[in-house]
Order: sequence, then C-alpha cells, then structure tokens
Amino acid sequence: MKKSGLASSFASQRTGFTLIEALAVVSIIGTLATLTIYVATQAQRQARDASRKSDVTAISEGFEARYADKTCSDPADVGHFPGQAILVPDPSDHNRYLWGRVTALSADGLCAGFKNYLPTIPTDPKAKDGREYYFNITKDFKHYRIAASLEKPIGSSEAAEITRQSGIWHDSFLGSYYDKLNSNGSCQSYNVNPTHTGFCYSYYSGR
Repeated sequence: MKKSGLASSFASQRTGFTLIEALAVVSIIGTLATLTIYVATQAQRQARDASRKSDVTAISEGFEARYADKTCSDPADVGHFPGQAILVPDPSDHNRYLWGRVTALSADGLCAGFKNYLPTIPTDPKAKDGREYYFNITKDFKHYRIAASLEKPIGSSEAAEITRQSGIWHDSFLGSYYDKLNSNGSCQSYNVNPTHTGFCYSYYSGR
C-alpha cells in the first residue's frame, strides 16, 4: 500500500509542464514558424523570377516579330526593332539611346504599333512596388536588349556573365550600359533609376 501511495504522489507531482518546458515548446514552435515563412518567401521569389524570365522571352519574341514584318507602310520602318519613336538620345553620347520602359511601347505607333506583335505587354510581378522591365536599342534600330531585375541572388559566375554581356552590348553593338553590380550585389543602371534592388537578367539580339 505504501508503494502504491508513493507512486500516486509522484504522478500527481508530474502533472503539466514546467516553465522551462513550456518555454522550450514555444521556442520550437517559433523557430518552425520562422522557417516555414522563410521557405514560402523564397519559393514566391523564385516563382516571380521565373515569371520575369518568361516575360523577357515573350517581349523579345514581340521584338523579333516587329523586325521580321515587311508590311510597314513606310519602307524606312522595315527591318527595325520597336522603340525608335520613344527612346531619346543619350545626352552624353548621341550615338546611343537612353533605356526606356517596356510599358511605354504601347505608345509606339510605327509599323501599326507594337501591340500588333505583342497584344498584352507583360509587366513585372511586383509592378506596384515600382519594378519595371526596360529595353534599349542601337542607333541603327537593328539590335535590342531587354532587362529585368531578379530578386534571388546569383553566383559569381553568373555575375561575371552579366558583366561580359554588358560589355558586348556597349562596346560591340554600341548600346547603352544598364547593368552595374555594386558592392552589395544589387543591380543599378546608368540611365534609368529603378527604386528596387536585385540582380539584372537580360536578353539581347546577337545579330
């Protein structure tokens, strides 16, 4: 009987959690919640970046369709990429054009207008935060470059490729600079001033 009484007394003393145990449980739950939010946020960023790359490809296809159109009413517009009615010369170098916003192409009325080649002009998934796609064309209108800014950081090899592409665009095609990786890895531009940060992703014609 004594043994049974001791067991019953011991069991009653262990009912519920101690303060330390409760704090440990709360800490674990908090860590799991933070991890879940982080993973979900990273997945959303990757999805938006994938959408940006897809958009850049779609825009480039619209550019190529405009270039291939032989039905322009003005023969001088045949074999050109869009944007010549929108972009303005770089005041520091009149052989180059400043970068422009892709959304502005809706106002390009040359050769029946860009919307004939791309009815719905894509916008950045976070356009409401000031993010936009930008484009540049060369002075002869025969080369173009489209740029987007990604949220997910990239490695040193990809950053080096961005620098290489930017050099080709500027030195070989005589386009204007856009990409510039600063010390913290954000993407800045020389001729436009996006309010966002992130790495640049671009596509350019290799004619």
